[in-house]
Amino acid sequence: MARSLSLLLYEANTRLRGQVRRETAITKPPRSFPGQVAWLHVEREEDKEAILEFTSHLWDRCPDLFVLFTSPFPWREEELPDQAMHQFLDSDDQELSRVILANWAPVLSIWATGKLFPGIMHEISVREVPLILLDTGSAFFTSRGWPLLPGLVRSTLRKFSLILSGDEATTLALISAGAQRDAIHTIGVMEMQSRAPVCNHAEWEALIGTFSTRPVWLAADICAQEIPTILKAHSRILRHVHRLLLIVVPNDLSDTGAIMDLLDKQQITFARRSAGKEPDSQTQVYLADTQGELGLWYRLAPITFVGGTLNESRHQGPNPFEPASLGSVVLHGPQKRQHKIAYERLARAGASREVSDTQELALALDSVMSLERAAMMAYSAWQICSAGAEVMEAAVERIAAELERIQQGAAR
Repeated sequence: MARSLSLLLYEANTRLRGQVRRETAITKPPRSFPGQVAWLHVEREEDKEAILEFTSHLWDRCPDLFVLFTSPFPWREEELPDQAMHQFLDSDDQELSRVILANWAPVLSIWATGKLFPGIMHEISVREVPLILLDTGSAFFTSRGWPLLPGLVRSTLRKFSLILSGDEATTLALISAGAQRDAIHTIGVMEMQSRAPVCNHAEWEALIGTFSTRPVWLAADICAQEIPTILKAHSRILRHVHRLLLIVVPNDLSDTGAIMDLLDKQQITFARRSAGKEPDSQTQVYLADTQGELGLWYRLAPITFVGGTLNESRHQGPNPFEPASLGSVVLHGPQKRQHKIAYERLARAGASREVSDTQELALALDSVMSLERAAMMAYSAWQICSAGAEVMEAAVERIAAELERIQQGAAR
């Protein structure tokens, strides 16, 4: 298969930039192993747990399969199952890919990534090894590539014989970028199911009566720098939603005193949980200055603003899938950090809103106060967070069928 002009230009640019492989030991295959070999590349370390669960299910269907994992991050030996080995791969290293293909002779190559490696993927397709793209939440970004080489994304995507897409937005983006329509199957994102934080059921029962009679929103894991914006937005909404209750959970409990001073200064009526107080009909802010109760507040508040997202800080904030999985609409600031992919997925599904200041937060709150709109957003978020098991099963089914097809072809 001849190299396209865009691929040749890409390779020349890669050489000029000196993007070469680190000097690392090359993993050699064991002396003997039964059955087929699959090459599975994992680009993001946070996907490792889901990929290990996926391969465990795949082994139930294909017990003789041997897996070579590649990734730009290390794997501990104890993490690797008996029928697997690991090779470090952090760049589009065609030389290393040729070694892998020659030594391991994989029957298919699975890429759990939103990043394309045009050189490696060309080497794989030249040897007629089926390429599969497995969406672990970032496949949407494969549609974005090299603006000066527009044909490169298209030609690389067309090398995939099977693309398991996470959602309709990703599917449309991939088709628009050049992927073959009949190669794409929209099954959902392959990931571990979101683990919602637990709560004390007795506490929930004790508070549900009080909270269910009032409109409520939650500011979860809030940094000190975010408090003024949160309180100003709440005060604006209170002008026309008079019984609105705000629950504030500080990220750092040592900020509690400063928050109380600010509440007193703004003449906002509040109750403090650590003092044993519960909100009454006059309480405007409930200061939940206790640890380990976020799961309780997520369950009680239909709207959650996720802290650590408004200002630049070291604080990362909780995973937005936590409140989303419990039916709470997600609002957040522009600082998404390590949870960027999760926020992008919620946004594409219409299950979250991004705000950057007091006015935008107040407008977003006003918008999602509608029970119908909040219910639609919460349902969209719940769908994303609860589909893990079904998607895992569908992905295993598709790839096991592909392995069976390859095996039957080789037997003829």
